[in-house]
Amino acid sequence: YNEIGIDAGDEEEESGWKMIHGDIFRPPSKSPMGLSVLVGSGLQIAVAILGTLLLSLTNLLTPTMKGQALGNIVLLYVFSGTIG
Repeated sequence: YNEIGIDAGDEEEESGWKMIHGDIFRPPSKSPMGLSVLVGSGLQIAVAILGTLLLSLTNLLTPTMKGQALGNIVLLYVFSGTIG
């Protein structure tokens, strides 16, 4: 039943998803993967530090508890992993 109505010279043209599926799943060329990893990690660290600074500006972090700021940086770093 696959060959019914199809001549040897008649082939369907690829359109839509069939045209771009090779580009979507292609690995990056010329090694930009390292750059994307560095940018993603940098963004994650920046979000963690900026979040901690915002918490300290709103007085949710007190300077009397020294380990609290570092703990918040670590927690924000872990939770900001979903952003990158």
